[in-house]
Amino acid sequence: MDPDLKSYLTSALTAMIISTILVLVFTDFAIEECILPLISIFALYPLVVLSLYMFLEGKNYRWVNGMDWEAMTEQGRINAVSYWGAYMLVGSIVMIFAINIMLGYMLFGIFLIILGVIIMMIPVVRRETAESKQFIARPKGTKVALFIAVTLLAMVPAVGLAGAEMTSDTVIVEFTDEGVHISAPMVDRTFKYDEIEQLGLDPNFDKGKRLIGYGTPYICSGTFKNDALGSYTLMSYTKVKPCVFFLYGERYFAFNQLTDELTQQAYEELLSKVAKG
Repeated sequence: MDPDLKSYLTSALTAMIISTILVLVFTDFAIEECILPLISIFALYPLVVLSLYMFLEGKNYRWVNGMDWEAMTEQGRINAVSYWGAYMLVGSIVMIFAINIMLGYMLFGIFLIILGVIIMMIPVVRRETAESKQFIARPKGTKVALFIAVTLLAMVPAVGLAGAEMTSDTVIVEFTDEGVHISAPMVDRTFKYDEIEQLGLDPNFDKGKRLIGYGTPYICSGTFKNDALGSYTLMSYTKVKPCVFFLYGERYFAFNQLTDELTQQAYEELLSKVAKG
């Protein structure tokens, strides 16, 4: 193995181990919260490092398909590999950021993924210019500084956003004279007070499994199923355990608020309204 490549990979492995530990700590080992950061670390970060290696060293042209490498001079190969590496580096960093915001901001995340792919495809479209892009040899100190900077750019989204509440979705509960209006992603209903039955508050509500609907580390909304209620409609914050539940018509509904305390307040308010009819 090329000694330079070995040095890059050894440093990258160290960064991956440290970042993985930090992600697991920040997410309290919650699988649903750490899966995307870990995908970034183990799938995309290695691509970042290999792209940086190509950009700084101009080596390993055989990694890249679609170029007539045999027709190039040795210097031409070095120029082209460095050119490819630069665009792959930028595109892969953009995609890391996209992956880590996907659950909170899906449309923006999809846009960034498309942008990352477009950036990485630029050398394919402009193959004829790759050979003429003069390779710039950089001193070791500059390479080390760039490696650290690129690693921070790649790892900050994965580690820094792990466990963060990145969502604009909410569960809104509004008490009106006619009834309580509850809205969440995929659910928006008004319930008349005099038709609400079996109202209760479960401090350790089992949300069960999602059948149809919306399920992220931040919001659970839609049709769910558990042992206590069977198939029911849920409108809740994922991390908040207590839920208010009630029977309306022939179907159960459950909801909560941003904290345990706010959920308790919503329950007491609804209980008072239902009692008055």
